[in-house]
Amino acid sequence: MKSHLLFNNPQEGSAIYKGRPGGGGNNEEEREIHKDYRNLARDYDRCLSQYLHDERKRHEDRSFEIETNFDLIELTFFKGFDQQGFEAYYIETFGLVLVHLSSFNRKGLFAIENREKFNYLFAQFRNFGQVHLNNRNINYNGKITFIKRFKLFSSSDMIGNIDNYEVVHLSFLGEGSLIEDLFIDPQKDALAEYLNTEEISYLFNEKDGEIYNINEDALRIILNNFDFIYACCSGSGAVIVPGRFNTPRRDFGFEITNSNEELPIIGVIDTGVSNLTPLSELLIGENGDFDSTGTGSFIDNADHGTGVAAFAAFGKKLLPGYRGRVEADAKILPIKILDSSSAAISQQKTIDLIKEANDRYGVKIFTLTIGYTNFPFKDNQEFSSYAALLDELVAELDILIFISTTNNVFNVSGIRDYPLKFREERANIASPAESMNNITIGSLADNFESNGINGLAGNKEFPGIYSRKFHYDFDDQDIFNQATSNNHLRKPDILIAGGDYHERFIYGIPVFDDAGETCLEVLSANLGERTIRALGTSYSAPLVANIAARLCRLYPSLSMQSIKALLINSASEVELGGIFNGFSKVQKRRILGYGNIMNDMFYSDDNKVTIVIEDEILPEQIKLFPLRLPQYLIYANKKKGLLKVSSTLCFKFKPKRDNQLLYCPLHVSYAIGKNLELDISHEEQKQDKNGRERTSTVYEGYNGNSSAEIKLYATAKGWVQDYYYKEKIVSNVQRENFTIPKKSIVDEDNTFKVAINAAFHKLLSNADRESYSDAIAISLILSIEQIPLKGETLNSLYDELILINDLAVMAEIELEAEAVF
Repeated sequence: MKSHLLFNNPQEGSAIYKGRPGGGGNNEEEREIHKDYRNLARDYDRCLSQYLHDERKRHEDRSFEIETNFDLIELTFFKGFDQQGFEAYYIETFGLVLVHLSSFNRKGLFAIENREKFNYLFAQFRNFGQVHLNNRNINYNGKITFIKRFKLFSSSDMIGNIDNYEVVHLSFLGEGSLIEDLFIDPQKDALAEYLNTEEISYLFNEKDGEIYNINEDALRIILNNFDFIYACCSGSGAVIVPGRFNTPRRDFGFEITNSNEELPIIGVIDTGVSNLTPLSELLIGENGDFDSTGTGSFIDNADHGTGVAAFAAFGKKLLPGYRGRVEADAKILPIKILDSSSAAISQQKTIDLIKEANDRYGVKIFTLTIGYTNFPFKDNQEFSSYAALLDELVAELDILIFISTTNNVFNVSGIRDYPLKFREERANIASPAESMNNITIGSLADNFESNGINGLAGNKEFPGIYSRKFHYDFDDQDIFNQATSNNHLRKPDILIAGGDYHERFIYGIPVFDDAGETCLEVLSANLGERTIRALGTSYSAPLVANIAARLCRLYPSLSMQSIKALLINSASEVELGGIFNGFSKVQKRRILGYGNIMNDMFYSDDNKVTIVIEDEILPEQIKLFPLRLPQYLIYANKKKGLLKVSSTLCFKFKPKRDNQLLYCPLHVSYAIGKNLELDISHEEQKQDKNGRERTSTVYEGYNGNSSAEIKLYATAKGWVQDYYYKEKIVSNVQRENFTIPKKSIVDEDNTFKVAINAAFHKLLSNADRESYSDAIAISLILSIEQIPLKGETLNSLYDELILINDLAVMAEIELEAEAVF
């Protein structure tokens, strides 16, 4: 076992990044997409009639006067709205201020800032109808043909999923917009005054707020009168409780041997952690600290957080049996947000508790296994306010939250349910599992026990049916294509064991047991039950958090994004059986993410070396680094696949909440390619399509060049994430695995180059770019493994890479250290 290495090779240069030109048309070019103008004219007439009716009703429903009331119109476009190219035009010509984009820029929400200009827009819709339905010879503004339909945005559009009125979360419009000072801030003040007068408790910040213990009628009054509210929702966090087949086991039989050591701390955001189990030795703080319920953070009435905490502290070490002496990998800070199997959750209070845990105890690792299970996302739904709050928090702090996908809870009626239930929309992840800065964990059907019993999945290496899938459906060709989809954007990120349903028969009737022998054995807070059997992604998330704690203990200087990258880089694709043959590759990725987390992420060795690159890069910059390879490789007998490389890039960002397509407004990517210079080019005379001579710049290095010219060989990868298409949703996680033949090593004189580029999303407006102009911290993991022919012995790749590169050994590793996953 050898330590991973930190990359310190000197940079070969940096330059202003030149992405390859092009990448999609604009609204002017796409206006002619709709050819049947009579049908479009009829749609406009229907929209006009409905809009005027809805506007009149909304004005009538306002029960008190607010000086700054305004109306909102939702425009649906045939293609994505180019904010940078057309936002100013819509303000100047139609009196519309853009406040939110959704449906990947195909829906825009606009505030009516100038009524006279807005009336001009409606006149153009009417003229359009006169021309195409009545053959009138009058003019209309041709830019309206990019609009497919429109409607008033009203109270019914603001109401989301509501399952309680104890905590209602509000998302606000208009931060940073042209109407913020004139309309938004005065309305926000007026709402606060109304709530104070009605003695309703609330908590507001710039982008959202929460209202506590309100009733349905009072909420309706608020939505009818205050126009700056985009959405409201409530959610009860839910946990899976063991079924009736649970078999109790009594008296605790394990002892913690290192509770007095300084260990990483994991914040367990859950139902509390019982201090009446051996875990009491690992608990941080006092009972009642970090508790939004007021019931005691060291009390676990729901019998959930205690089991989560045990997996976070020990991983799988106590399985099976929970017996003997055990060394903990982490201490536990209970952060209690729920006191029963289901209750209202305050997003803002959860955020505040995470901040406090980081500030007071330096906690960097958190588990969040309670999400809005009852409200899975609809396909292609935009990011939730809860995920945005968590992403903003992680952008600010060096922390990482392990979020479960939540569980697809349904009554299993038969073996045919597997894997067909994955196809259903209800099997989509639930908020906040779509958080991009954090890491989302799904479940395999495994329970770490070799008892020869398979559950519903039929194979322990398959995903558990309760594990949820990503809600972005890249198979939906009405929205996604090569220019808009992104294979690197996946949730869950990785999978690990979480147990499985098991078929048993009661009086000859098959029953699928969620607490049987194929489930995980879980530490119980119930003193009468010692351990219980249960399943769920709630137990998978802390298992991965435990691995993160072990990595932090080995490599304490690494950022949490580097820890995230190490975890994802270790994942292995899950090979699914024939029962998944009807699922497309995209559908499988939605379920599996990057795959099953493996046990080779802790150490390097002579044949496999993991190198960590931590750096930062400014938007619109490109950097280049050399990586030199040992000379002995060119004498190896193996020609194909001599080296195997796995690589993963992670970075964090401040999300742009008002635009689904630009939620991640920054593109950062990398290439591992040829031994080229960074910024070299020459001029050539070429003929254009009209036969005219023109001077063309030919790029020969990395900057401005195509992937085809920088990649190591014809079928290798160039830039891992392409910056070409402007309507592509970009990912802050990218992974690429490939092999390298000996010929490429010889051809490139034993030197490869690692190039990293960064840019603003092409659709990010110039006005917004200033907010995202800070340097971006990046973490790039390179694992390089040499694969000799059978019987061939090669030199130590590890030692020789150190000799010819500037690579720092990150930790002193004791050879007798336990490497058990």
